[in-house]
Amino acid sequence: MASFELNKSPQGHVIVSTQMETGEHLLVDVPKMILEWKHVTRSVQIKNANTKEMETKVILNDVSGTALPGELVVIMGPSGAGKSSLLVVISGRQRDFKGSVYVNGSKWNKSTNKKASYVMQDDIFYSTLTVREHLTFQAELQMGKQFNVKQREPRVNYVIEELGLTKCQGTQIGGVRLRGISGDEPASGLDSYMTESVLNQLQALERKGRTMVATIHQPSSELFDLFDRLYLLSDGQPVYNGKASETVEFFSSLGYKCPTYTNPTDYFTRQIIVLDKNSEAADRVKHLIECWRSKVAAMKAKWAIRVKFRLHNTRICPRTPISPDITPILGILLLLPAVPFGGLFLSINDIPDYFVWFACISPVKYAFRGMSRAFWTTVQTIQCDSANEICVAHTGTEVLKYPQLMTEAWDMMLLT
Repeated sequence: MASFELNKSPQGHVIVSTQMETGEHLLVDVPKMILEWKHVTRSVQIKNANTKEMETKVILNDVSGTALPGELVVIMGPSGAGKSSLLVVISGRQRDFKGSVYVNGSKWNKSTNKKASYVMQDDIFYSTLTVREHLTFQAELQMGKQFNVKQREPRVNYVIEELGLTKCQGTQIGGVRLRGISGDEPASGLDSYMTESVLNQLQALERKGRTMVATIHQPSSELFDLFDRLYLLSDGQPVYNGKASETVEFFSSLGYKCPTYTNPTDYFTRQIIVLDKNSEAADRVKHLIECWRSKVAAMKAKWAIRVKFRLHNTRICPRTPISPDITPILGILLLLPAVPFGGLFLSINDIPDYFVWFACISPVKYAFRGMSRAFWTTVQTIQCDSANEICVAHTGTEVLKYPQLMTEAWDMMLLT
């Protein structure tokens, strides 16, 4: 589980206030951040059990997404889908990957590590210590020598109150992993009540301006309603990334309707599990991944069109004070004088010398020439119905030569 203190308030900062024993408040002004990862790909070398040779396994394949302030983003997927790997990458703990991770538009750097925290899935607690003793020990490590005991203790009190650990602060940790302070997979080993309590605590933190990103395995229907955004992974690729409340509708639009009285997360997980790469499930997951990519491409195109039309309402693109009803009339009036000189009504040889320049700038002329050439070059023979009739042209090429459409100003036609 990764926790980021990110931008949502008008001031753009999270104010952490710790009351000292003297009654004064120690204020820490932490800038909020917007987390974004683009085209993240990560591969590892593994040994093939049969051939004993090293092979490349793609863990994450072109994964992109965002985590905004004040929302709980939950990454879900079957075992081995790449959930923990993605969490490690976007929390700045893994550098061996392709792609980019941005915080407030800038690439992740060392200073960002001081403003973000990552809680691992593995047990990192000393079972012989109490909750308060453990937090005090961590405060001594993290806060350093620039803070004395009197300054560290209020900070420990703040964390205990913030995480809802007041009642168990004097309890020996022992099986704390089973009481909800785990990390990656924070709901692992908990009953439904304790899991809901943990998620409620995460929601309380994100409402204060932090962004919470966590991986949760098989939550209940009640817990699913607590998610703000859902990120579904299968075989290292995104299947869905959006509002959790819209996930059921998305799968239904693809023909995978969640049955009534069925836990949505269980249903989604069953649809994206692949046990055999040659099975029908593999084809289904491939189809779901392609559908999501198509949806992302469509959303990007829709966004680009919106931007294009919105620019007309900005000062960047000034508008002329002409009514939309008058614009077509002006277009006709400007184009009408060019029609007689287009070559359909008058041959270029019949145009007076003082109007030849007008024929050269007529867009109708070059359009007519292009259409004439496209049609008449395909006509091989023109038959005359009677021997008494005079045929001015026997082939399509001769027709083009008659009004001099074949040899003149083709460079201008290309420019037009």
